[in-house]
Amino acid sequence: MIVMNDQTTNTFIFVHIPKTAGTSFREAARDYFGNSGIIEDYGPASSNTSEIVRKASSPGNSILLRDQLATEEKVLFTGYFHVRAYLPTLGKNLNWCVFIRNPLTRMLSEYQHLLQYERLNQPFEEFCCSPQQTNRQSQLIQGLKLEEFFFVGVTEYYSSSMQVFNCLTGFDLPTLKINTTNTKEQVNSSQISTEVIKKIKAENSIDFNLHGLAKERLRADMERLHLGNELS
Repeated sequence: MIVMNDQTTNTFIFVHIPKTAGTSFREAARDYFGNSGIIEDYGPASSNTSEIVRKASSPGNSILLRDQLATEEKVLFTGYFHVRAYLPTLGKNLNWCVFIRNPLTRMLSEYQHLLQYERLNQPFEEFCCSPQQTNRQSQLIQGLKLEEFFFVGVTEYYSSSMQVFNCLTGFDLPTLKINTTNTKEQVNSSQISTEVIKKIKAENSIDFNLHGLAKERLRADMERLHLGNELS
């Protein structure tokens, strides 16, 4: 197996798109890097958000995070943030990473999660066609083209994606499966009418295209790294 450990920095910026296996990837990195190697921004209300992020959010302190990242031997900075929020400060030269998932199954998973844990009271069609959800994956990575990311994983091919990441970096992150939605009484695509699915695909065409491009990117990386090809 070829190891492509040619990145110029061991700082990784992982854009955690909800319900794309981001928690599994983050915790795999924590297992490998240790707690000190993980910096998180899950919003001001989240207890997971790191203190350095809170300090950096204060007026005039934006470079604190950049300086902290520069001092770590290897570090993963992750959270539910838009690329645009940190691109001006951190720039494109760090190792930006992301997982992309089929938009319909991603929204189904997030919808089910919100039904179970946050008592969401909203029809699925209304939920997935809301401004926040429409093309959400593309919204979160806006500012970087997919080819500008150091690593692009595909949720449906999580194991192969982890192989690619480890091969690119020379790391040995474990393949974990964390925070999966409870399938009991789960809403699934077979319960959604053809008309609603057509509407969802039309409203989220940018994300469906993004998912296709992510699969092409993963396929190309697997072939380049001689990892075989399980992608259909």
